[in-house]
Amino acid sequence: MSVKLEIGDYERRTEEIRKEVSSIYLQYEKQEAADSLTSALKDIKSEDKICLSFVGQYSAGKSTIIKALTNNSEILIDSDIATSKVTPYEWGSILLIDTPGLNTNENAEHDELTQEAIKKSHLLVYCITSDLFRPVTRQDFISLAEQYRDKLFLVINKMNKENGEYEDLVENYTKSINDTINPFSLEQFHHFFFDAADYIEGVAENDEDFIYDSHFLLFIEELNKFIELKGLKGKMLVPLDILQDSLDTQLNEIETDEHIQEENKLISRICKAVKEKKRSFITSSIDEVQKVAHKFIQKGDEIALHMDEKGFSFDNQNFQDFSEPIHDGLCKRITEEFEEYAKEADEEVKRILKSELATHFFKEEENQRLDKKIKGSSRKDSDAFSNIEKGIGEVATKAVPKVNSVFAKLANISDGKKITLWSVRGSDLHNIVKNVGRKLGHKFKPFEALQISKKIAGLNKWIAPVLTGAGTVFQLAGIFAEKLGEKQQENKKREIRALFRGISEETEKYYREQINSASEEFERIIGDLENQLLLNQKRNESNSELSKQLSKLKDRVLKLKAEIK
Repeated sequence: MSVKLEIGDYERRTEEIRKEVSSIYLQYEKQEAADSLTSALKDIKSEDKICLSFVGQYSAGKSTIIKALTNNSEILIDSDIATSKVTPYEWGSILLIDTPGLNTNENAEHDELTQEAIKKSHLLVYCITSDLFRPVTRQDFISLAEQYRDKLFLVINKMNKENGEYEDLVENYTKSINDTINPFSLEQFHHFFFDAADYIEGVAENDEDFIYDSHFLLFIEELNKFIELKGLKGKMLVPLDILQDSLDTQLNEIETDEHIQEENKLISRICKAVKEKKRSFITSSIDEVQKVAHKFIQKGDEIALHMDEKGFSFDNQNFQDFSEPIHDGLCKRITEEFEEYAKEADEEVKRILKSELATHFFKEEENQRLDKKIKGSSRKDSDAFSNIEKGIGEVATKAVPKVNSVFAKLANISDGKKITLWSVRGSDLHNIVKNVGRKLGHKFKPFEALQISKKIAGLNKWIAPVLTGAGTVFQLAGIFAEKLGEKQQENKKREIRALFRGISEETEKYYREQINSASEEFERIIGDLENQLLLNQKRNESNSELSKQLSKLKDRVLKLKAEIK
């Protein structure tokens, strides 16, 4: 089938490029480059795995699901307890972790192994079957939900074991699950219903009906969304960055012009420094966003807990008073993070441009410029020649960075002029920071949605089912318990929790997009410098087969990186 986990597909394609790069290095006797690439990728493999653990009751089909995802025929599947240890299945930089069933009563170590795997995992997939929860697994799930709700995906496997239409079964199971996992509800978790065994059988027999009825391909789509929401795709860029750096290094070594090589080394160092500050800004800012997103979930739980108490109310103004300072504070912190790392990038570039390599490069650049003037001047033009000789004397004592490349303005930083990394594109850091801060909270203030629906249309789909009365979010007070039965109370509580979880997810999604947008300020500078690298490579590129092959591989790396982004 053509449908696969996107993240696994990215890793497959990255691995294909890696193998081709390593093969070319060895073919052209670049053993050191091959060893360096292998070592760098090995380091990030051990440090930067995406751990996706499958946990839950025994015989729920955890191993079957992993087999369906990976197409690994060696994975053992049994009607009894098939998995007796934590087993990782390496898939690029993803580890699909198969764990023993919880509370198997077969081996006390099983639970310990599974709990340890849970702690180390980025994401959890909790597996049950169409038999739904047993008393013991219910308690296990609730315990996990209390601690790991934000990274928990609930799957209901073996759906085709039961008779009936899929939609009817899903509706009935949803009701039963909601009753069982109270005070939680299914709407609070990413979840899906499917049959992994039927999918495997359908693929083996090329039976499209079996594959369709398994609903497994739709599960893969939902799992993709779950992974993407948590930003794990970003980890796929790390090995591609290493591959690009390796290819850039080798392409630079092919250059015949030593001076261009020096320029490329300087540009590469600056790019690396700016990239590091960009990554640090994104990481720090997303940490702040996740803290804020969790506050909305907590507020929803708090309202659901107290909403049936006499005298309790929560209206538009309460929501505004709660959410406005949270969003204002978050915008301020992200702006401060941007300014901090932007200044650090500026200082790092200044340091690079005052290095021994830069000093030598600028002297050589000026020598070449003056050399051209000498060749274009006549000895009879005594004034002009005198000025040139004077210039040569200046170069002997001071590197005047009058370079003609894309970082000519940038180079003036080393000459003490009032120019910064951020002003080379026609602006200055103060205005850039101001613009970033202005954009962050623009058109995103959930409290406004209670009064001005057009400001954030997407939020109304969460709020509308709960709104009752004129302009009031929750005006339940003491009449709540009197007018609604116990079942209706629980339904309302679930709606409220779902509403605030929706606000939490929308907040996280929105600010991730804004952080990525703000990081484009770093990316524009990186793009200009990398374009100069490409121009330099083309200007002095060897016609050798090696250069052609490495350039093609670099293009594939850049295209794959753009696709992931």
